[in-house]
This record gives sequence, C-alpha cells and structure tokens, in this order.
Amino acid sequence: MAGLYVHIPFCKSRCIYCDFYSTASKSVNETYILRLIEELHYRQSFVKDKVTTLYFGGGTPSILTLVQLEKILTEIDKIFPLSGMEEVTFEANPDDLSVEYLRGLKELGINRLSVGIQSFDDNYLTILGRRHNSQQAQNAVLQAHNIGFRNITIDLMFALPQMTLAQWETTLAKSLLLPINHISAYLLSQEPNTALNTMVTKGLLTLPNEDNALTQFDFTDAFLRENGFIHYETSSYCLKDCYSKHNSNYWKRIPYLGIGASAHSFNGLERQWNVSNLKDYISKPLTDTLQTEILTSEQQYEEYIMLSLRTIEGINLSTIQNEFPQFYDTFLQKANAQMSQGLLQLIDNNLVASHQGQHLLNQLIVSLF
Repeated sequence: MAGLYVHIPFCKSRCIYCDFYSTASKSVNETYILRLIEELHYRQSFVKDKVTTLYFGGGTPSILTLVQLEKILTEIDKIFPLSGMEEVTFEANPDDLSVEYLRGLKELGINRLSVGIQSFDDNYLTILGRRHNSQQAQNAVLQAHNIGFRNITIDLMFALPQMTLAQWETTLAKSLLLPINHISAYLLSQEPNTALNTMVTKGLLTLPNEDNALTQFDFTDAFLRENGFIHYETSSYCLKDCYSKHNSNYWKRIPYLGIGASAHSFNGLERQWNVSNLKDYISKPLTDTLQTEILTSEQQYEEYIMLSLRTIEGINLSTIQNEFPQFYDTFLQKANAQMSQGLLQLIDNNLVASHQGQHLLNQLIVSLF
C-alpha cells in the first residue's frame, strides 16, 4: 500500500506560529490547480504499490472551492481509483465549513475531516491569528457530524503564551464534548522566521518554561487516556481503531507520493521534494522543480529509529537485525545504555520510549544513532 499527499499552500491569513510553506491569498490560483494535475500524471509511477490513503494538507485545503476540489479528485481517480481509498482526509479551518461546503465534501468522497481548531479559548485564538472563535469551531464539528462525517480529528495546541494548566484542561474538556475520535495535540514551538519568534524575541509574548510545557504534555496524556484515547504517536491520540492511516504511513516508512509546492515523497529508497516557491513551482519545467536524495543504509537506519520511537510500537529488534544487520550490535549497546537510564523499556521484542524518555525524545533518538 501507499499514500498520496496533495499540498494546498494557500491561506486567507497566516498564523503567527506557522513555518510550513504557504502564501496568503483569498483564493487558490487556477494555474496552481493545473500544475498539480500535470505533476500528478507526470509522477504517478514514483510509487509502485496500490494507493490506499489520500490526504489534502496545507496551507488551507478548505480554501479550495468544491469545483476546484472536484477537478483534482477527478484526475486522481483516473490514476489512483478513489474506490480503493480506505481513507481520504481533508484539512479544514472551522470558518470555512458551512453546511453547504460540508455536504459538498461528503458528496465528493471525503471521509475524514481534520479541523484546525488549536484552542477553545477566544483570547488564544486571537493571539495565534486564527480567524474563527470557539463557538464557530464547536459548531463546525457538530455540523460535520450531523451531515454524516464519522471520522473527525481536531488539532489543538498547548504551552501557549502564559497558558496555565487549568486553561489547557478547559480546552481538552471542551474537545471531549464533541463527536470526534482523534486529537492531534501539538506543543507550540518557537520556529525561526515566524511572527511568533519575533514577538517572543521582542518580549511581546512569553511562552511557558520547559517544566510547565512538560506538565501540560503529561496532563494531556493522562487526561485523554482516562477518557478512552490511545496515545499512539507523540502528538496523536485516538479512540480504538481510529488512528490516522495516512500519517501512520509516514511513521512506518510506507511509500507516499506528495504533489504540490514543497511536497515531499518517499518510495522506500529515495526521497523527493518540490521547490518551496509558488512561482517556480508553477512556471518551471517539472524536471526542474524536484530535488532527489537516494538514502544510504545509514540514513534509512536512522530514519527508522527516529520515526519508530515516536510511536506506541517503538523499535522492533527483529527489524533492526534483519534490515540493518551491520548496525545491530552497536545499536544493542546504545539501547542498553538508555535502558539503564530508564529512557527505554523493552516490551515483547520492541524498544519503546519510557515516560521519561518521551520527555527527552530528541536526545534519546540521537543517542541511538
């Protein structure tokens, strides 16, 4: 199996924390749609396996009109039949999800909605530069459910400027009143070249310190577990059997084709990525918009460790021994050292990050390279 990712790099406005490639626009450039379709046909052979998941990400895919989305889906169906898709995810902002738009999405075959809410606190939504308010966010999810969507995930953020644990608990509690089965909870990070970074540097905003951020992370894990959610990946929580199939492809190194400006692709041995420039992506020959990297065995090994430790399954020792035998002995030595420090634990034949290891995940990953 394989996945298909479609990047829509347009946003009506830019959030202060965003470091993904996007451009502010009130509509999607029709020329971009035509180039997406051209690239889809040009690169269809990059993945050899049957495509079973489709993901529209951004940017803001819900900036697409239903006509534009139908045009893209029609072309996808010619190459990767939509009838064979187990999961078709569409990222959306709450303020875009009118009843008419939701009905159109469902009729076009979208079966999983990813709603970018971030917070149920109107003050924080304003600070982050979001266009919706808390009530709009709740209404959007309820309307989607009433129309028939049964696979809904929401994005939330913790460790927001001066956020207290009580404020974060309120947002989590409100989320559980909604008909959702998946939550992505992200730590707000201060990335270079973002408005947030500038505001923090100038002292206009203050982020919680590391201890407070870890407290909120731990509370998220405990609170959602108590309410039936499985913490199956660092930032991802789901009810039973409601994990994101497409995103799980990334963590399991399953091939995927990404089309659109800045989109990445992976076929097991090779990575490709598109230029992160809208003008170049549209105007240059497709042969000139892509960069390619052939992964060495060491890079594949390190990626396996990095991705696997983010998940509930962890690192499978048999996989290391069979796929990367040249690193096996050294890996065991390094893993034993981290187990002795309590950062790794052995469950069956898998090495999984302990609670303490999750706190130091990046450090733990690097220590195993």
